[in-house]
Amino acid sequence: MNESEYWKKIEQFFEDNFQTEKNPPIETLLFLIGLQELGSGQQKYTKDDKVNLIHIAVCRLLEPLDITSLPIMKTDGHSLKNWRNFRS
Repeated sequence: MNESEYWKKIEQFFEDNFQTEKNPPIETLLFLIGLQELGSGQQKYTKDDKVNLIHIAVCRLLEPLDITSLPIMKTDGHSLKNWRNFRS
């Protein structure tokens, strides 16, 4: 499977499981990945929160490449305020 076919499979997964539009923008996919990583569930997010969720997703996707590490979450619950950014 080449990269294009793999990407189409990823897009189809998001369409089927999250009712995204066909060929969703990368920001949509990153937002959903960020939500999954944070684990806070459905709620209202501010614009800054959404940017932070996208940042979390990018960190998660780059982590296997040893480019960055996931932000550390403090032990007092699932909240964007509990995430801090650092570089390895």
